[in-house]
Amino acid sequence: MATDNQEPRTKLIVGLALLCIGTFLGIRAGLQTYFASNLEEEQQRKLLTVTRIVRETRELQEGRLANPGGTGVSIADAIRRLSAGEPTPEIAPQPSPDSGPIQGWTGLAPAAPAPAANTNPLSGL
Repeated sequence: MATDNQEPRTKLIVGLALLCIGTFLGIRAGLQTYFASNLEEEQQRKLLTVTRIVRETRELQEGRLANPGGTGVSIADAIRRLSAGEPTPEIAPQPSPDSGPIQGWTGLAPAAPAPAANTNPLSGL
């Protein structure tokens, strides 16, 4: 039986171990840099989106407070006029122009037709 009496190739083993560790650390650093930059870009994009939405909502609310319902009367003026008993046609209830309910009711099934005259051929027997 043959035996191997050679010394282990320590330099090769250490070299391969260092190569693997270096490759691992390089890939890890690259992935961390990539995901950190993507995270920063995504956070910036979302922050800008949220800021824009907040600004638009604030402008819409201010517009509604200044002129609710497009009547040309602010809420403070309407409250003052109502408390003074002045007529307020701008804020009086108006009939809805929505024709949806009427269209829904007209979509009902028509009445059943009246039965025709006796068409049974066996009825005369």
